[in-house]
Amino acid sequence: MFNKIDQTQTRLAESVYEQIFDAIVRGSIVPGTKLIQETLATELAVSRTPVREALLRLEQEGILEFVPRRGFFVRDISETEVNDLYEARIAIEGFAARAVAEAGNPQALKKLEKIIRSQSETEPISIVDAFRANQTVHRGVVEATVNPVLLELFDSVWTRSIGLRMYAHAFSPEKYVQHVVNEHIPLLDALLAGDGERAEKEMVAHIQAGRDVQLAARQSPHPD
Repeated sequence: MFNKIDQTQTRLAESVYEQIFDAIVRGSIVPGTKLIQETLATELAVSRTPVREALLRLEQEGILEFVPRRGFFVRDISETEVNDLYEARIAIEGFAARAVAEAGNPQALKKLEKIIRSQSETEPISIVDAFRANQTVHRGVVEATVNPVLLELFDSVWTRSIGLRMYAHAFSPEKYVQHVVNEHIPLLDALLAGDGERAEKEMVAHIQAGRDVQLAARQSPHPD
């Protein structure tokens, strides 16, 4: 499941974190799984210290749950929490889309256009690629508001929602192209037109569609 980590790296904990995170997004590690420090350290060829640092970070981000005297487990997520997280995304990203469109900053819009169009031209080869690409687009919109507090809220919500395997359970790379890439183009058109109301509506509709896919996927153990 994991690749041995180069011991010459200065940020071992970061590398451990990335591998565990990616495994959760891919679905290789399912909710309820216990993560054993000694086993992870052996598979990754590192000491227990960077492994524990990574696990503590994942716990702080709401991806793992620590049970006293039992250890770290991958958290599951309830339907209520799915809805709560998507409502938070609508509030943050809907506002951001309107603000960016109405601000009409040429440099910010040019950067966003480059990001979105590049994603529409490159099909992801894995679910992790799909997640990273989608996150880049949505984070780019929020980042363009030049509001560090808004960006911090975005990062917090996205880490919780994606780290809990919601994304991997609902999407395949093929579905990503249809649901994510194609739906970003209308949003881009609204942003470039400076139409704040339409940009907000496009963003909200896109997020709501993602929520519906997530909720539907929870009803089936084998997403297609």
